[in-house]
Amino acid sequence: MPPGKAVALGELVGAATSNAAHLPSFVGGRRDIKLATLAANPINTRDLKRDPDKLAELVTSMRVDGQIQACAGVNRAAFLAIFPEHAKSIGDATIVQVTGGRRRLAAVELGMETLRVDVLDDLAESRVRFIRATGAENLDRDDLDPIEEAKMVEMLVGELGEGKAAAEQLGKTPAWVTQRLNLLKLDAAVQAAIVAREIPLREVRDLHKRSSAEQLTALEAWRNRTTAPASTDPEADAGHPRGTGSAAAPRQRLSPTAAAFQRLGGTPSKIAGALRSQMQPDEIAELIRLLTEQ
Repeated sequence: MPPGKAVALGELVGAATSNAAHLPSFVGGRRDIKLATLAANPINTRDLKRDPDKLAELVTSMRVDGQIQACAGVNRAAFLAIFPEHAKSIGDATIVQVTGGRRRLAAVELGMETLRVDVLDDLAESRVRFIRATGAENLDRDDLDPIEEAKMVEMLVGELGEGKAAAEQLGKTPAWVTQRLNLLKLDAAVQAAIVAREIPLREVRDLHKRSSAEQLTALEAWRNRTTAPASTDPEADAGHPRGTGSAAAPRQRLSPTAAAFQRLGGTPSKIAGALRSQMQPDEIAELIRLLTEQ
């Protein structure tokens, strides 16, 4: 897989469908699985309850329209063949989910007895394949925060032995993999600020090279710069350019719009993903019209 090529869950599922016949133990196809016999994916690094509003929307959607999209899963034997250390965590489940963790939570909240699952044992042909399939859905949709991404990348690198191989599996560049792994070297408070979208990744790119105390100092300095009021003395600002000298002028307070963009992720793809999760299709269409009209 060439670097930069997106990993689409559909490609993984398509491959599983075509290769499943080569696995003698495969008993699959789309089935309604009892929740009592369906185990959550024990290696998923995503915090499924991190966004209660988004989960509530999914609950409402499934209450009104039912389960529109099937989850992906594998048989117990196929999972334990590659992850025997997780036997205790899946209990007596007969099927282990690969994707659709939030749909499972929504189904539990709604009191549903079953969940529709595409049972695709080919996704468990190796540990790497299973990890990649677990992360693909979330990476495609920008659903993972950077720390969750980093934990998933770390897991994949651990299996493959090097970052370059992990980058090829994920369709990312080696630099992206290295940057994500460096996030796991940061102090827990800095990681929490990243998850909360309080501080952008560009501000922490080299912080992993510094001590924990220095990282916390840098975090506090960022907070002070982004909340300090703008200078009311233009001549003073002109005489002391920001970032020079021993008493650089504080960074101007973010405008409400800039602060909102930062909270939504800071990049066009993450902003779009956040808006899609909160707006109805007709509202999105109206927003596009207003943004593009002359």
